[in-house]
Amino acid sequence: MFLTGSKMIGLTIDETGIRYASLRKKKAWTIDRSGFLAFPSGIMVDDQLTNADGIRGAFKKWVNKEKLAGANVTLAVPTSQIIVRKMRIPSTNTKELRHLIELEVETTLHLPFEEPVYDYLIMSKDEESTHVLIFAAPLKWIRSIVDLLQEARLRVKMISFPAAALARSIFTQQAEKTSETMVVHLGESTLEIFMFHEGSPIFMRTISLQELGGHEPGKLSEHQVGELTAEISRILNFYQFGLHEGASQITKAIVAGAPAAKASLIAALSEAQPDIDMSDTAFRAFEPNLFAGRQGAYLLPAGLALPQDSSFKINLMPRRATSESKRFPSIIVAALSVWLLLAALSGYSYFSNRAEDANHTDTVQRLNDQIALLSNQLASSAQSGQSNPLAEIEAIKNKQRDVVAIARELDQKLPAGADIRTISITGQGQVAISAGFIKLGDISRYLFDLHRMTFAQDAILQTMSRSEIIATSTGNGGVSVTKPYSATFTVKLKPLGSETEKEEETDGTAK
Repeated sequence: MFLTGSKMIGLTIDETGIRYASLRKKKAWTIDRSGFLAFPSGIMVDDQLTNADGIRGAFKKWVNKEKLAGANVTLAVPTSQIIVRKMRIPSTNTKELRHLIELEVETTLHLPFEEPVYDYLIMSKDEESTHVLIFAAPLKWIRSIVDLLQEARLRVKMISFPAAALARSIFTQQAEKTSETMVVHLGESTLEIFMFHEGSPIFMRTISLQELGGHEPGKLSEHQVGELTAEISRILNFYQFGLHEGASQITKAIVAGAPAAKASLIAALSEAQPDIDMSDTAFRAFEPNLFAGRQGAYLLPAGLALPQDSSFKINLMPRRATSESKRFPSIIVAALSVWLLLAALSGYSYFSNRAEDANHTDTVQRLNDQIALLSNQLASSAQSGQSNPLAEIEAIKNKQRDVVAIARELDQKLPAGADIRTISITGQGQVAISAGFIKLGDISRYLFDLHRMTFAQDAILQTMSRSEIIATSTGNGGVSVTKPYSATFTVKLKPLGSETEKEEETDGTAK
């Protein structure tokens, strides 16, 4: 078979179809093989695969015809499906960073889609925090395309996006970080705009050329040039004043795409933005003039096929799929190393929880006895012609929550080794929970489960802290071990009568 083994192909998918390219290198990289499968109308709409069944058979035949079966693939998620966010993480510990980012994504990062898959780049560090750039994409889109490729016996090894492909194509072998630079890519049916700051794309935008009217692939009409120039000017102002509050502005622009179209756009942008150095693309990684002709449509697939640059390595492959087999040996070693500690913890927790359950049972029984006594007293008074107290009791009961059931569900969903320290329920319909955890990632898992509990309308992580692990003897041969992580949560309760069972779901965040 062609293209098996370690050789990588770059693959893009959009409303026009699927393109791939593979590379070979002599003095510089050049395209070895390339191909295009055109989509019938309606297969993809707004970069969403809406009719996979309509292309599945033709795609398998095309893969076999091109002799791609078994090839390793780097796939690009369309720019329209990528969200970029800057975040400040209050830690400089590299080992904790991913868990803390995961918490931030789940609790504070508002995304326009559910189940995000994400990766991040470290921008800078100070004494107390780390500044990162988050790149997120919807799991639903990734899963639909990966399933299509895998059914055709393609091996998806990495998932990237156009900005990363262009960065490797244009800025490779460049010593300094690319900053205050705009890259404009003219595709077959879209124009993509990327703003680079300190080596990373911090802003992305896609404009449909077809929506501008009268579009011909490889060309731009005078009307389209005018509309695009005005929109790019607005984006430049947003970059300067919206993102950087006037402290930074674009000083260089690079335009890539069909020669005729980019020439007219460069001329218009040079006139509208005289302070910006406008230039044609110099693809440092490739042979000169490689994309000047027919191969210009394969710029992005070729960029994806380039070897990964360690300074800009973003992989949006869902981590559960990519790392499960790699983590297995380390999981076994870690499990063996902590087995004795967990055994001591479980023994201590078992006897402690039995004692607590017995206390809770006695308390509940005592309260029930008091309620029964009060009910009998009120029943007696009802015979004297007073208002019906039993009806009033029934009304009060209907407004009561099953506190024991809430506490039981909170306890059942705890990760292994975690414990609840305090629970309080307010009259405003909220539950405050304080708990201890062995692993940082368990806090995120518990927050996810809190959202899906039968009584919960919403859940928020309020505080999180870390302390030293202290093991002490309990005096009866047992061992008490403090939990290194503490967290407090607030759960907003559903209105009474609206509690319904929720189905268990799996989050799509990277772990």
